[in-house]
Amino acid sequence: MAIPLGETLTDDIRMAMQVHSALARTLDNPRLSASSGFMVTDRSTRDQLTTLASVIQACGLDGQVASGVDVAAEHLSIDGGYRFEGATHTSADFGELLLSIVDDHGLAYVEDPFDPADTTAWRTFTPRLGTAGASTVGDDLFASDAQRIQPGLAHAALLKPSQAGTVSATLDAASEAAFAGLRTVVSHRSGETEDTAICDLAIAVGADHIKIGGPRRGDRITKYNRFLRLLGVASTGRPPTPARPPKGEPACLVPVSSSS
Repeated sequence: MAIPLGETLTDDIRMAMQVHSALARTLDNPRLSASSGFMVTDRSTRDQLTTLASVIQACGLDGQVASGVDVAAEHLSIDGGYRFEGATHTSADFGELLLSIVDDHGLAYVEDPFDPADTTAWRTFTPRLGTAGASTVGDDLFASDAQRIQPGLAHAALLKPSQAGTVSATLDAASEAAFAGLRTVVSHRSGETEDTAICDLAIAVGADHIKIGGPRRGDRITKYNRFLRLLGVASTGRPPTPARPPKGEPACLVPVSSSS
């Protein structure tokens, strides 16, 4: 995924759309995934990351847009190890492989690098990834559940209101994440509607990032538009494009490529 690092959320949206459009041309308009990322099945993970980096550079956004991956390792877990691109790895070996990918491609964000039950691997991997300048993010690890959130496993917790079940449960999870010293990422789901409540929620809880999908299709575009409206509401007393980081302006995480 692409992670814009602009000074304002408006800048982030502009860069996200620029990279997404440029990558679509590079990949010759591939099929879209449910989250409006691009479905790429004939390239390795490293090849995809190299392509993304090349597109970011060609857009003149090197250093302004970072790269990240959602490993979704719960789907790779098999017999206590991990099956990845035709090979089976132990937890330790898989962690080393991920660290080499992070180092070689300068990744800033790694989501769900291990199965939620593999907590030893999480505790070993997270500080090493932090030393490399990247962050681990727990999605299925925490499952948007305040009772499952604890320090030491990841740098950030993903929050999905539809997974938490209620707004109150989502707010409880956000509070627990803050208490544990974790950053927060408010996230969409693969099957989305045109509801834009997660945009308001991200600002309300002071989320560090938000995942709302690629800037294609109505269910995603409505969320980008909602952010632009929120930034332009005169009644808040805030200028239309305030400099970041005031708390309350989450950065966009934009899925641009997937191997599903």
